[in-house]
Parts: sequence; structure tokens; C-alpha cells
Amino acid sequence: MALNQSLDVTTSSRLNGILRNVVLGLFVAVGVFTVAAGAYLNVEYASTMPRSPQPSVGRIYKVFVNHGTTVYINKQEFERLNFVDRYLGSTFGLCLLVICFLTIRKRRLLTGRW
Repeated sequence: MALNQSLDVTTSSRLNGILRNVVLGLFVAVGVFTVAAGAYLNVEYASTMPRSPQPSVGRIYKVFVNHGTTVYINKQEFERLNFVDRYLGSTFGLCLLVICFLTIRKRRLLTGRW
């Protein structure tokens, strides 16, 4: 009976480790995607968008991209940039916190101390 319980504990801890690594990998992927999307939009907007407003095509939203470059974008482009900056940025921050928590927890479980 003790051998059976020992195998169950070993299998359970192995599954927990695999699950933790999968979650960690998912959060790292979300973080990398967020940083890449933000960098892409900033560089793309800085290189292709007009530097003065163009009301005829709807480019009236003033934004600062790529180290302070002022460009004007339309509502759809503004919403895309806002989504990446605010929502994905917040998600990235949350992912960092979870990654830190999982790393500290793993270290604590392995060493038995903080």
C-alpha cells in the first residue's frame, strides 16, 4: 500500500510540473506576442502614417509612436493601437506576475525555503 501511495505522489507531482511548465510557456508566449505586436505597430505607424491630420480620409487621431513621433491615424487604427497598448499590455503585466509566482513557488518547492 505504501508503494502505491508513493507512485501516486510521484505521478501527481510530475503532472503538476508538466502543467506548470505548460502554463509558464503559454504566459511567456503571450508576453512575447504582446511585445512584438506593440513594437510592430509603433514602427509601422511611424513609417507609414501621415505627420499631419487628413480629415478627408479620417486620419484625425493624434498619437505618439516610436519615441515621440507624432502621426495621425483613423479610428480603426487607433482602436487597434489602444487594444495592444492597454489590454495586451495589462495582460502582459499579469503574465509577468504569474511567471514570477510560479518561479518562486517552484524554487520554494525544490529547496524547501524562499
